[in-house]
Amino acid sequence: YGFSELIIRMDFYSTHTFSLSYTYYQFPVGVRTIPGFVISDSSTQQFVSLTYLYKDDHRDVQYYPLKGYYLGVEVNHAIPYEIAHNSYFKTNLRKYWQIFERWYWASGFTGKLSFEKIQPYYLQRGLGYGRDFVRGYEYYVIDGQHFAILKNNLKFALLPERVEKLGFIRTTKFNTIPVALYLNAFADFGYVYSYEVQFPDDQQSGNTLENSFLIGYGLGLDFTTYYDIVIRIEGTINGLGRPGLYLHFIAPI
Repeated sequence: YGFSELIIRMDFYSTHTFSLSYTYYQFPVGVRTIPGFVISDSSTQQFVSLTYLYKDDHRDVQYYPLKGYYLGVEVNHAIPYEIAHNSYFKTNLRKYWQIFERWYWASGFTGKLSFEKIQPYYLQRGLGYGRDFVRGYEYYVIDGQHFAILKNNLKFALLPERVEKLGFIRTTKFNTIPVALYLNAFADFGYVYSYEVQFPDDQQSGNTLENSFLIGYGLGLDFTTYYDIVIRIEGTINGLGRPGLYLHFIAPI
């Protein structure tokens, strides 16, 4: 896999990224015989992808925002179309409000639409990759052609951001440490749509959460400090009624 990018930043907030990538796969016979895994009989798959990504970022702090908004739009098309079938549109919208002196609200929506009804399984990307998951389903991968996620967070600043000085460190670049602690309650909702013709036998896919409503809710404690460090501990219950305790190192939304 290799890629090249052209990034154009016309102003402070917006960024346009044009990407050209090349991907090469080689599959053994046992993998090619799995129904739906590939859509070609060839032992190798190679294609070029053209991607455009637009970002409009008005957040106050990128690594842990409390106010502002973010908009991301991504369009991808793969060539040759007959092999890859991996063209899609994806959008990401996040909004942050300060509702009272120490209270904050955030909501984030992520959605993906694939342009093809049939996709090779090895190119499908539903929920369970990167930041695209419903909290409470961190250990689940739910693949499909389309998905949507809505995340919601109510946050209270137990310890509003303050600056601590470490006297034993002389340089001011390292002895000034901002710290903050937030208690939050959250509720996430998601849905992954997969065409039934992808796998003729449900037992072969093993994916029992596709085409079903997903929900996760719980409480969390977030700690932030310098060098963009975020440490989150969250207790959740998902739609299956299964509780979980998770540790994260990025902002929830």
